[in-house]
Order: sequence, then structure tokens, then C-alpha cells
Amino acid sequence: MESLEKEQPTRTATIFEAIKNVAPSQLVAPELFGFQDLAGPFVEPLVKNLRRIL
Repeated sequence: MESLEKEQPTRTATIFEAIKNVAPSQLVAPELFGFQDLAGPFVEPLVKNLRRIL
């Protein structure tokens, strides 16, 4: 990120602005990523909450 920021000073801000505009449904598209295969003590509560939301 630092090297990108040196080349394009607003790149980091642009990335974080874009992340703020993402809807939860865009992050859990099973046809794009195998979220159901994720595991671990930090991931399992997140997956559980996403299932509840969707």
C-alpha cells in the first residue's frame, strides 16, 4: 500500500471509500467465493451472523 500511495497519493483513500460503499450481500456471493468452507475461531461467528442476515 505504501508504494501505491507514493505513486498515487489518493489511492488508499479511494480504496477505503469504496469499501465503505459495499453492501453485505455483495460480500457473501457463494458463486464467487466458497465462504461456506471458511473455518476458525474468528471466522465462524462472522459466518453465523451472515447466515442470519441473509
